[in-house]
Amino acid sequence: MACSNDILVVLKAVLPEDVYIQVGVANPLVNGGVAVQPNDTSFTIPSYAGWQVRLFRNKFIQNIADLGDGDTWYDYTSITGEFTPSTAVAATETFIAQAYKPA
Repeated sequence: MACSNDILVVLKAVLPEDVYIQVGVANPLVNGGVAVQPNDTSFTIPSYAGWQVRLFRNKFIQNIADLGDGDTWYDYTSITGEFTPSTAVAATETFIAQAYKPA
């Protein structure tokens, strides 16, 4: 017998929503509603604690480690949901964070 719960309904109830960050604009899901500012070296998305994530910076996916090729990357602490980009945040940047599976 097939499961009566639609998998999409279950995933929507469990999976945190994508988070869009525009530097200088407050987002209630980030840093307790305090905007990410130029020269910040990290930001936190508490609802992502316990999840593996992807981070896009200015529409480009970021590596989760320094590959030594000169590209930007980020560090992520899954216990707290803290993201630390390899270079400080600039005034005109945007970020998109996506949680995709439990850590």
